[in-house]
Amino acid sequence: MNKTHKKIINKIGNTYKNYINISLDNEVGILNLKLDKFANIELKLKNATQNIDESLKEFVNELSTSSFIQIKEVPNGYLISSFIGSKKGSQKITAFCEDIDFNIEFYDYSKINISENENIDNYRVRLGVKQVRNLLSKHALLGDENLNDIEKELIKYAMLIAILNSAQDDETYDMESICSIYDLFLKYDNNYEKIEFLEQALKATESYAGKIQEIDEIKNIIEEYIEIQHELDKNTKNTKNFNFDEFQKKIKKYQEKCYYYKPLYKVYADFTLEVKKACKDFKNPTKTLETDYSISIRNYIDSQVIPVLKQSGFEGEYPYFTYKSHKKLYTLGFEINSNKTLVKYDDRKINSKKIINLLKNVEPRDINIEDVGVYLVDKCSDIVDIARSVNEFLEELKIQKISEYGQTQKEHKNQNNSVANEENNQASDIGDNKSNKEANESNFVMQDKDYIKLKKMWYDENDELLNLYNMQAEFFEHGQRALGAIVAANEKLYKWGILDLPAFIVYSLDEYYNDLENMQELVNIAYQVGELSGRRQEDNNLKQIVYALETEVDRAFGIKLPHDMTNGRDVFFTSVMIPRKYLPKKKVDRAVYPFNILVGRRPDAMLVPHWYW
Repeated sequence: MNKTHKKIINKIGNTYKNYINISLDNEVGILNLKLDKFANIELKLKNATQNIDESLKEFVNELSTSSFIQIKEVPNGYLISSFIGSKKGSQKITAFCEDIDFNIEFYDYSKINISENENIDNYRVRLGVKQVRNLLSKHALLGDENLNDIEKELIKYAMLIAILNSAQDDETYDMESICSIYDLFLKYDNNYEKIEFLEQALKATESYAGKIQEIDEIKNIIEEYIEIQHELDKNTKNTKNFNFDEFQKKIKKYQEKCYYYKPLYKVYADFTLEVKKACKDFKNPTKTLETDYSISIRNYIDSQVIPVLKQSGFEGEYPYFTYKSHKKLYTLGFEINSNKTLVKYDDRKINSKKIINLLKNVEPRDINIEDVGVYLVDKCSDIVDIARSVNEFLEELKIQKISEYGQTQKEHKNQNNSVANEENNQASDIGDNKSNKEANESNFVMQDKDYIKLKKMWYDENDELLNLYNMQAEFFEHGQRALGAIVAANEKLYKWGILDLPAFIVYSLDEYYNDLENMQELVNIAYQVGELSGRRQEDNNLKQIVYALETEVDRAFGIKLPHDMTNGRDVFFTSVMIPRKYLPKKKVDRAVYPFNILVGRRPDAMLVPHWYW
């Protein structure tokens, strides 16, 4: 074993133990050191034994008890002391061997997983921070000679992000991300001086000078502290004189909670895109975990799915693909596990705040599904499942394309009509006063934009609520208009989403409730019905309602409430499916909604699209 390799191993043991996992194959005498996400070092121990000769005991006593892994040259070979496992749980071994073969393999650290819990509208920040940790560790440990040209150029940006991230709130960015402000310059103390960190970060700010105001101000702060450090270096090496609290406070002013809409987000986005280029020739770390299942699924996606996606206009490369239309951004991603494949997808309006800001920093072809923050996941067990999932996604996209095209043509040809339609929509507002016949009769003709498609993969095919998707035109053209108040709803309906979910409502065809002053009475009735859950009931209708509320999956349609609950008016309890497309913000955010009613049918109520309210 040469001295350089021994030095690397001892440096790992003394400095980088937080991100190491060491495994031992006793039969062949191999130690594997997994270095965070960027590399794996294989140490082959020749003629290794844990039965150490008495003549070497004094050398054993010289080994550090705290070092995670350590190699010491002794007569006729080497002593190696190592914890097997990780910092969180491990056991220690000490062995003698005649020689050690050192082999290192570099991994692609651009595709680090960011969990949904971590991703709080800040995916590129989270990803960038973890990539920075890997790049700086790799550089400090292995030096310039083991970095490619892109990685070398990225070092200064990594140092800038490291400084910025150290000023983040602990609640938002846990301390594991890189390190705290207090040990930032000490973490890499075998290679970097504090002044080098500051000077390299200063160089990185020059790329954004005049483009991001916050960067210009951060640049001034760094320059100020470089001057302070130069003065300290002339007189003393005592780093405690560097006022960490003051420095952190000034940086934190700009960096705290860096979400996608903040100007500094671009620094992280640019870094992650360059890391992707830097890692393109490195090995995928998941290759070592491949199974027959994962290999066959990946081959299928490569040979059958990706060509179809490309023909449909999608950009990107495995595992992320994006299609940008005039009105929406569609994202699709794949994650292959040991026995299942996750198909992730989402569609967002181009003019939404998140997509507008995202496209400022990331080209569509480089967008990951995690960039959008919230997305749907279809768990597929085999190739047939994947084909179904992707085909349904593409079929919905096709319908949207047709709808967009038709809508665009109408917008160009019928500007005046669109104004008139808007006026008509306003005239049909929830609370307006009409005659009983006008209020209760629907005179809609279903348009292309009104159509909703059932995503069959998410539901029990025997659920009666799914009949709604085959009755849409009937609800539109023959349904009676009524107001409905929410009794209870799937909790996910109260957050943004795209999956249609069930709810319970009470509704009435009595025009009395169309008056704004009386609408609250319907809300109060809904509240009373919701409070029945868990209580014994004598009335047969109420028994059915309570059973439906308590089971949450049992459906009940058109059940008339007792008049003593409704002041003698006809009010009905029913199960409904709430189409996300019909909600203004794709979530339930109010108590009362307009519905079309088909009396006596199962289901008997369908939400009116918000563009008709």
